[in-house]
Amino acid sequence: MICKDGLKLSVQAGETYHSKPAKDQGPWLAFEVYSSTKEPLLLPYSEGDWSTCNYVPKAIIEQVIKKHGGLVQGDFPSREGEYFQ
Repeated sequence: MICKDGLKLSVQAGETYHSKPAKDQGPWLAFEVYSSTKEPLLLPYSEGDWSTCNYVPKAIIEQVIKKHGGLVQGDFPSREGEYFQ
């Protein structure tokens, strides 16, 4: 996912990711997220390295996207292993 201001998010879900539910088919409620820059809204979900966050609720990701001007590319995963950068 790429936001209008340039923030890049890699959002993944599925059995091998830190997502909820951890299954092969969505819909998912929480995702594993990589952020290109340090984003305060994602920090509560990071484990040491601010760039990788686990079990991030979809609502938080939507807040981050809105804060950064909306999406210009990408969307939420619709099947296991799919991700957008």
